Amino acid sequence: DRLVLDDAGVRLSAPARVVSWLSDRSHLYNRLSALIVGPEPSEESWRIRKAEALRNSDYALRLSVALVLEMQRLCRARDVQLLVATFPGEHAYEAEPELQRRFHAALRNAGVRTLALREELRARGLGASDVTLDETGHLSPAGHRATAEALEGEILRVAGSRALAQ
Repeated sequence: DRLVLDDAGVRLSAPARVVSWLSDRSHLYNRLSALIVGPEPSEESWRIRKAEALRNSDYALRLSVALVLEMQRLCRARDVQLLVATFPGEHAYEAEPELQRRFHAALRNAGVRTLALREELRARGLGASDVTLDETGHLSPAGHRATAEALEGEILRVAGSRALAQ
């Protein structure tokens, strides 16, 4: 019932750190790796990983909310306003998934400011194909622009209400 830092799964050995460094910085290394190891994981492998992570959706929800609440606590300690913005993949664009609805509700109930970009972009008349590049929901240039505008509007609204309160 509490967050505990456990980085054992992501700690790298010295050789793995070298490989990671090369992968991040060397085009030649990446070209050779692709020839030897093969292409990067497909979109299907990401779907499998997502399904595994969401196998216990109640746990995934509790963990996600706990992480955001810890971020909220750290932000408040530094007098910083936290805004959690969520963006759906293509399949979730037309109807908000139940898990995302529960996530938003839990955060709002805990006093965390949220911005469901799905609603913001749909209110602007933008469909999934207008703002995404693929089914995963990677943003297109138009999607980045519309998202930045929605975030800017929310930040200005919050800043305005804080100024009025002071």
